[in-house]
Amino acid sequence: MIDLYPKSKPKSLRKIKFIHKKDQQRILLNDTRWICFVPVITLLILFICVGSLSEKLYHQSLHMEYMFFASFCVFWPVWSFCRGLGMFVVTMLIQMLILIMGLHHEFSSHLIYFGYVILPSLLACKDAVIGLGRLFRFL
Repeated sequence: MIDLYPKSKPKSLRKIKFIHKKDQQRILLNDTRWICFVPVITLLILFICVGSLSEKLYHQSLHMEYMFFASFCVFWPVWSFCRGLGMFVVTMLIQMLILIMGLHHEFSSHLIYFGYVILPSLLACKDAVIGLGRLFRFL
């Protein structure tokens, strides 16, 4: 059998593999910048779905119970999971406390509107601005 590579060649092959690994890591790090846009896209989809369902069933632009349910079940878990597992657990505990307290003490509609329509919109827009900053910084 003929040895195609001389004895000094494996070191250079290792160097090429190391460079390839660094490039893969760099690509993976650059791909995480898109996670900032997930809450905005999720919220836009929720607004479209809830708005069309409310318009069809109740002839209102945004029915509050549907938005509360959609924000509680979809947006807050998605937003907190994009922040990390610790934030996901904390947010879900807070959501459960709000739900339990809301069942015992009637929360006002203004508080529910703030917590499940305005606050998610503000947080999603803030994440989108951060994502745009990261996107233009890396380009």
